[in-house]
Amino acid sequence: MATNPTGSVESIAAKAVVGLPTMWRVVTVIGSIASTIILVVVSFAFNLVREEWKELRAEVKEMRSRLEEMPDAATLNRLADDVQDLNRRVGRLEQQVNHWDE
Repeated sequence: MATNPTGSVESIAAKAVVGLPTMWRVVTVIGSIASTIILVVVSFAFNLVREEWKELRAEVKEMRSRLEEMPDAATLNRLADDVQDLNRRVGRLEQQVNHWDE
């Protein structure tokens, strides 16, 4: 086959054929770098969210334990009844003491 003149269409096409694999490599490298950057950013964000999630779970666990330590409604009602009973007794004793003073 004869050599193609420098400015001929065949020469340009031959150079283009050689240039396409090189362009494909450039696109592949750029895509790889971009995907690596995206993966790094996503993993960093995931780690931040995971740490926040762990902290929130610890706070919920602490709140649940504090709620379990608190008295329930029946206990609070019994305590309120006991306070009212004590107030009545104190009132009666106060009346007796006032009666003694007379």
